[in-house]
Amino acid sequence: MQKSDVSLIVTLVVLVLVIGGVSVILMPKGGDNFTSAESMVIPKSQFTGVIKSMIALDGKEYITDSKGMTLYFSTKDSVGTIDRPPKSNCTTGCQESWSPYFSKKIMVSKRLNSADFGSFLREDGKKQTAYKGWPLYYYYKDVKPGDMLGEGLENVWFSAKPNL
Repeated sequence: MQKSDVSLIVTLVVLVLVIGGVSVILMPKGGDNFTSAESMVIPKSQFTGVIKSMIALDGKEYITDSKGMTLYFSTKDSVGTIDRPPKSNCTTGCQESWSPYFSKKIMVSKRLNSADFGSFLREDGKKQTAYKGWPLYYYYKDVKPGDMLGEGLENVWFSAKPNL
């Protein structure tokens, strides 16, 4: 095999990986109520959020943002349904440690389903993204990609997982 053939193969593999990573973008369907999302293709330059499925060292899968920061849910929140938006019970004091995650446009990795994401209006007037009806949060002690320091805290806070 000649050097030019190898270069062509590498270029094609990179192109396939790049195209494969641009799967689905989420846009909430109207209003501030929780809804499933509508899929559409948007140029990479317009992405504001990327949701990924990652694998921890212990082999468990969890969900992160585009920077690899873990996203969490709280068992104290009320899960949203088609008829009722989610309800975050993380208010004033709680938000010092657990900041709500929100992104207007979201791209999901192939291991996730775009219909499982949506957004809702919190009681404090801010928007928040939800996964399978559960509001998503960041934990303030997670400072680098892959940190999962909020996992299992108070037996209430857990990393969001594809099989949630």
